[in-house]
Amino acid sequence: MEVCSNSIYAPWFYVEYEIDYGDWKPKSILLLNTLDHLDEISSRSDIKITQAHVVTPVYLNNSNDWKMDRLSQVLKATRKIKGNEIPVTIYILSDGRKLTDSQITEKSKLKNQGIVFTH
Repeated sequence: MEVCSNSIYAPWFYVEYEIDYGDWKPKSILLLNTLDHLDEISSRSDIKITQAHVVTPVYLNNSNDWKMDRLSQVLKATRKIKGNEIPVTIYILSDGRKLTDSQITEKSKLKNQGIVFTH
């Protein structure tokens, strides 16, 4: 039995991908529990991500339940609060909505912005 486990109340990623072996392109699914894992998979030259979704808890999607949405991009940035640089993650969904672990999504108020994932 294979199990995907996430011990914290945090977003995770559902990723469909294929590997190109020339005439054969098998498709598979990964359930990733960190943004670092998504970044690692998306940077591999032997893997083509065909779909990516973010699965978000209630505090991130402002609902009463977990939700799964198609993901188009993930940005990492920082914002300054009382002299401290606080990391911010922005999930841009395929319908244009933005989900973030911060109250701020305005790019002008964020620093050190970088794309972690794009599809």
